[in-house]
Amino acid sequence: MTNTPETLLPTRYRLQDKLGEGGMGVVYRATDRLTGETIALKQVQVPAEYLQFMSSPPETVSHNLQVSLAREFQTLATLRHPNIISVLDYGFVQTETEPQAFYTMTYLPVAESLLEAGSQLSVEGKMELIQQTLQGLVYLHRRGILHRDLKPDNVLVVDGQVRILDFGLSLQQSKVGKEEAPSGSAAYLAPELWEHGSTSVVSDLYALGVITFELLAGQHPFGALDHDFVDRVLKADPDLNLPGVNADLAQVIAKLLSKTPDERYQHASEVQAALHTAMGQPVPSETNLIRESFLQAATFVGRKEELEQLNAAIIQTQAGQSPVLLIGGESGVGKTRLMDEVRIQAMLQGLTILRGQGVEGGGLPYQLWRAPVRRLLLMHSDIPDLQAGILKDLVPDISGLLDREVVDAPKLEGHAYQQRLILAIVDLFRNLREPVLLLLEDLQWTGESLAVLQQMIKV
Repeated sequence: MTNTPETLLPTRYRLQDKLGEGGMGVVYRATDRLTGETIALKQVQVPAEYLQFMSSPPETVSHNLQVSLAREFQTLATLRHPNIISVLDYGFVQTETEPQAFYTMTYLPVAESLLEAGSQLSVEGKMELIQQTLQGLVYLHRRGILHRDLKPDNVLVVDGQVRILDFGLSLQQSKVGKEEAPSGSAAYLAPELWEHGSTSVVSDLYALGVITFELLAGQHPFGALDHDFVDRVLKADPDLNLPGVNADLAQVIAKLLSKTPDERYQHASEVQAALHTAMGQPVPSETNLIRESFLQAATFVGRKEELEQLNAAIIQTQAGQSPVLLIGGESGVGKTRLMDEVRIQAMLQGLTILRGQGVEGGGLPYQLWRAPVRRLLLMHSDIPDLQAGILKDLVPDISGLLDREVVDAPKLEGHAYQQRLILAIVDLFRNLREPVLLLLEDLQWTGESLAVLQQMIKV
């Protein structure tokens, strides 16, 4: 039987239709069955060794490349900024040859490309879109992330708000010949990239200069992608006598399009300041949301001994054992970040990851188990009707997750009700057909949820 994209993916996601296809993979519109939301899902269909990473992998063996790729996704998933698309989830599915990566993003149903959205705007309106794009680039570059494929189709606009997508990952230039380069991307490559140079902050800014010129002029600064296109990029100067563009703004564009990387702006924030001066507008301030995201996306360092113990537990789990480890520490010392790293290691070993979160004040009854149980129900929809009815109090939309009608279990009260629910949860885990990593956070706020864990450890 041939695997289709649908059968390879976790049961959490249900594909609807294909949105697009490029050099790195295919993007689908999909439904997240856990949340009921429509999302965009991208399957990366090139080997890990063909990808450029935000930081070079330590070794070139397959597993370490996959670890590096997983860390890339982990970093991207922590980024939150009003002008970049949000990466929501990521994972690997096993194909006949090697694990294949996928990740999910916010779906933008009525988005236009930057050029489409700005075509009828005034010069001031067009520069507002460019400024928003720069806000996103400032954020990415300060996180050490290059876009590498900035073009109008990767800068979308919804209700006047710019959202940058497809940042962080790209194909290595050495793995892709010029004749194979996507035409949309080739039009925005900086001169040095045609001469075997490396991508950089300033090559991203060059691409932004091309987009800015197109937005103002209605055409590419170096014409069509014909046989002489590269020569024009390397040698010709664009005509910057554009309608409605003052001398200061023309000078900014000229510097962005400089043939020599050192002669361009070196930081996106410099372009912001120059554009605001040229347009007579103030430089926007950084919001609290943006500042907080820098803290949330901190790089993982240290904790070697703890990570070795946790990796040993992953190996035990693969062997059919059920180790239990407790991670403790003061708030802010890095417990969640350590668990994120363990998630990466377990995911690459083929374990299913379940995550529960305690809530200050207790939240709903058995709050800790609601998210893990929902995931398990998607994985094993053939549970008995009585067990499904018992779990209905914990997961009210269980009928939708199981794709069948679930009736209420016979009514019980007090201790008998609690014990029946606890055993139903434990049985769900006991009947698993594959190894899982269960990550439970903030146990100090779990209350009655601990009774489930105590029973599970006994079993």
